Amino acid sequence: MTHSTWAIDIDRDDITSTETVAAESEIGPHEILVQIDSFAMTANNITYGVFGKPSGLFGNDQGYWDFFAERAAPGRLPVWGFATVLVSDIEGVAPGDRFYGYYPMASHAVLIPGEISDSGFTDVTPRRTTLPPIYNRYQRVDAIPDYRAEHHDLWPVYRPLFLTGWLIADQFEDDDDYGAEQVLIASASSKTAIGLGHAMKQRANRPRTIG
Repeated sequence: MTHSTWAIDIDRDDITSTETVAAESEIGPHEILVQIDSFAMTANNITYGVFGKPSGLFGNDQGYWDFFAERAAPGRLPVWGFATVLVSDIEGVAPGDRFYGYYPMASHAVLIPGEISDSGFTDVTPRRTTLPPIYNRYQRVDAIPDYRAEHHDLWPVYRPLFLTGWLIADQFEDDDDYGAEQVLIASASSKTAIGLGHAMKQRANRPRTIG
């Protein structure tokens, strides 16, 4: 079965060079087709494009372009958003199910669900299996404990970098704050800074935070 879709191709050497292309998404065994309903476009996504090629960020020879495009193909910019399953015969992932996660800047995406549970699934497309798993996990919207419909549009904007801020705060706590008495939080990534400041504030014993 094939479905007409569109995607935005990006020149890996010049991210200002883009082209909207039509494509046919043919669904093979073990694959599902999702329709991307909405996604966020922020400075964070531009970072994905700038560091799309292998740069050592992932500890291997892969980069952000490798999530949704083969090496010989134009880049497909990763974005955070929501999608609805359009075609699936995979047990535990049914048409109409909605998932929050990492998608290409496109109308649709083909994924291979693995590690399926009530909370979601992991995309086990071969090129993604050696990339950081946090990007490969898709959360079932109906099963997210802190999801609220009124916050729907804020999730793709704030959620990914809030998690980054929380992880930084967790690392500080694990390492006894590196002996620091105060922490200056800059706003090079404002949403990460907000998340870090919030997470640090939750601790009873912590350095003084500024910013």
